[in-house]
Amino acid sequence: MTHIAFVKKAIFALAALYLCSVFASSVFVSQVAAQEAVSCSAEYEVMMRLRSPSSGSYSVWDGTYGNDVNDEGFIGGELLSNGHVIVAGQKPAGADGVDHLVLLEMDRRGRTVWQKAHDIKGLQSVRHMMRLGTNFVVSGDIRTSKSLEQVWLGFFNAKGELINTRILRDPRLNLAGDAIALAPRKNTFYMAVAKTDRKGGETYSLLYHLDSKGRTLSTRSYRLGASSRVLGLHKTDDDELIAVGWIEASNGREQGWVLQMDQELKLIWQQTVSRGGKAHLRDAVMGADGHVIVIGDVVSVDGGQQAAFVFKMNGRSGQISWQRYYKDDHKVSARQIVAHSQNKAGHSYSLLIDTVGKETLEMDEFARVLQINERGVILDAKNLFFGRGVHAMSIFSGYNDERVVVGAADVEKVDNQAAGEEPVMMRSRDGVVIAVPAPSFYADPCVQPSSANRF
Repeated sequence: MTHIAFVKKAIFALAALYLCSVFASSVFVSQVAAQEAVSCSAEYEVMMRLRSPSSGSYSVWDGTYGNDVNDEGFIGGELLSNGHVIVAGQKPAGADGVDHLVLLEMDRRGRTVWQKAHDIKGLQSVRHMMRLGTNFVVSGDIRTSKSLEQVWLGFFNAKGELINTRILRDPRLNLAGDAIALAPRKNTFYMAVAKTDRKGGETYSLLYHLDSKGRTLSTRSYRLGASSRVLGLHKTDDDELIAVGWIEASNGREQGWVLQMDQELKLIWQQTVSRGGKAHLRDAVMGADGHVIVIGDVVSVDGGQQAAFVFKMNGRSGQISWQRYYKDDHKVSARQIVAHSQNKAGHSYSLLIDTVGKETLEMDEFARVLQINERGVILDAKNLFFGRGVHAMSIFSGYNDERVVVGAADVEKVDNQAAGEEPVMMRSRDGVVIAVPAPSFYADPCVQPSSANRF
């Protein structure tokens, strides 16, 4: 054998040995990664700094509503039987000096099918929209002729026509409608209404059970000698009710508050969650294993930047399994969390986060939709941009399971100018609806559905 042939064989042997070692190591790394991916343990506490996006994610469709340089915005919506969506919002006062409640139907391309505006006397803000049987209930805060703040309820059909109204009143206290949820009894719902003395002092929530015409079936309040407020309601799989919000501690700080009630609104248990200088809990959803995933906002003791707060707790003991904090250079607010159909998305949830930045930033508002699993791991993230910024209010499942986000967007428009004058660009806030793709399917190997941990 020649020297050259020997060298060639040696090189080939070393190359083969190297490739085998690389293959073996890659297999080992892949196996380790796979083991970590299916690890059923969860870090108890994780703080995540979200990276500010430079561009928006793909949207299936989007649509806006607005006129001239007025400020409009949507607060909620629902899926219609024809695959379109119906959304509710508000537009500013016209010549009559009255703000209008607006309802729109949008098709699967974001085009407006119809729109209807309703004059609501004393309307201050539109708060919620929810399906109730074949109709929809919309709530709003109004101001009466005696300068009292009360809660208005409107009941609409699928064409946006008003069929009934009701006002929740108190002759001495200011009211605000903070949360709404379906009740187990057909065509009835729960509502959390904050009550505050006009001269200041204690704030507390009164829980209403209402029928399809807004008539009161029962009420219940929980006053513990300190100000408190229920900001979110969720009906469990066992037809009980989870309420989340905040309650004032003895040191004056507002701490998170979780309550569980039966169908008659009788308290079963309550739990406080103290974090930082302030913690407000806003929404909750049942996990596949019977635990509860709760979201909200927290602010550090030193008054630093607000962060989104997500945690999972055992419904019987109140013990927290894990907690996650999401923050960046902006003010971050967790708006809503929705559970996905296990048949189509596996065991995962979509968390809507609204982000408000500094006025000096070019893009001062945008939204995020984070897909997380049962252990708080982020599976996917969508960044929502529109115009000069997006302000997200709520999220719901649309046709083909895309995630529909409603809110407002800052867009630039030409202000009305006299003939011969240079056009002036003005920033206008319009109602916006953005549909992002359906969540990726995630078959969680760690989930063993059981009633052992249920309420």
